[in-house]
Amino acid sequence: MMRAVWISPRSAAALTFATAPLPGDGAASLPAAARHPAPARSPAIVPPAATPPALLARSALLGLALLGGAAPALAQSLPAEPALRPYKPVTVTYDLKGADDPGLVALVASLRAAVAARLAGPIRDAAAPDLAVLMPPLGFPSTEAPRTLDMPAGLDGSQKLDHLFTRLSTDEKPDRKALDLLILATAGEALAHGTLSRSSLGRDTFCAPAEPRFDRGRVLAVAKAANEVPENLVVLTRDVGFRETPDPAAPVVATVKADTVVPVVEGAAEGKDGHRDWYAVALPNGKRGYARGNDSISFETTRLCFARAGQGEPAGWKLTLIVMPMP
Repeated sequence: MMRAVWISPRSAAALTFATAPLPGDGAASLPAAARHPAPARSPAIVPPAATPPALLARSALLGLALLGGAAPALAQSLPAEPALRPYKPVTVTYDLKGADDPGLVALVASLRAAVAARLAGPIRDAAAPDLAVLMPPLGFPSTEAPRTLDMPAGLDGSQKLDHLFTRLSTDEKPDRKALDLLILATAGEALAHGTLSRSSLGRDTFCAPAEPRFDRGRVLAVAKAANEVPENLVVLTRDVGFRETPDPAAPVVATVKADTVVPVVEGAAEGKDGHRDWYAVALPNGKRGYARGNDSISFETTRLCFARAGQGEPAGWKLTLIVMPMP
């Protein structure tokens, strides 16, 4: 089994976004407010959430059911937990051919260093004149082509980044600092996983984090066995020992290998240790297993993609595509 190219250890906390409607795009939305370490009045850093979007809605509904007032009637309306069935585990693979190109690896390393130093300049400089932005639905990959963000004519790569993040900003006229925070948050989220692979999005295009390859039918069968929507399928980023209950002392009922697809059936669960970062998955044996932390990645996630710009030997690697999933 091929594994994604490792770039460097994953940062302790990824930079993530809130979502808000994107002006001019109807119901579509994109990340709008960067959560990045900064002085007072700036958003705070937030650890990456393991909870898929569909489960977030379910968790919110369950939370409301525990409140006073109309809670009893709401609780009675909640469906019973669906029965889990055994399934054949599916492991994703990655196309690594060419992902170790020295120029590509050097560019990605320089962007990671820029994020660590909170310098948006190198990221802006890396943007190609033909930079494009794809906006697929959040969660499981759709069979339809993702929407492309319209860009005004005549902009260079850096200006396209500014145009994109101006639309993402909650400020009507964001200043340079606000735009740079959004650029850094996007790059930080994509590069925090430390993986890189060839992409299916374009010829000789490589994306970070690595893009999984898989048999769609087999993966959908995993969701069906767990009675879960495909949006709640995730890929484990490391070997994980799942426990019988959300308790550090509970026995490990199964260890699932990295790159395995699992359905998340419960998110943001409170454990016996008082932490609320436990999550539960449907295991291949038909049982439920719990683990702490963020050990998974969605199929559709924020990605930075790179390709060679120019012709011949002088052609260098540039940021040519940004993938930004939408709810």
